[in-house]
Amino acid sequence: MTDGTNSVRYAKAPHLWALGVGAVVSGDFFGWQSGLVAGFDGLLILLALVTVLYVLLSFSIAELCTTVPVGGGPYVF
Repeated sequence: MTDGTNSVRYAKAPHLWALGVGAVVSGDFFGWQSGLVAGFDGLLILLALVTVLYVLLSFSIAELCTTVPVGGGPYVF
């Protein structure tokens, strides 16, 4: 079933933890606070738009992952 390629996982639990902490800490610097100060309605509309775009991105990556014959998903292409 395999063609001789071995996928290696580079991200361990500490790496994923650090990525999550970095995302939470940097969230303050990327517009959440200024968006809330400017108005909740506009921020809600923007978040709805970004959610739709992320869902479309997820669908696109899922389609690409099904075309790759080896394990590793989006990291292969």
